[in-house]
Amino acid sequence: MHFGLFMCFKVENMKFKHLSNTKILLKYGLPQMIGLVFNSAYFIVDGIFIGQRL
Repeated sequence: MHFGLFMCFKVENMKFKHLSNTKILLKYGLPQMIGLVFNSAYFIVDGIFIGQRL
């Protein structure tokens, strides 16, 4: 007997079965890495400017 949650994961895994690991990394990992770099730069710059005012 399959539950809906487990069935969902099975379908998701089947969607990526034909893709290589490199394509999956470029499709999902690279945009997140770029976002993390911008987010980190924002916090660093914000900390510098707020640190000068205090």
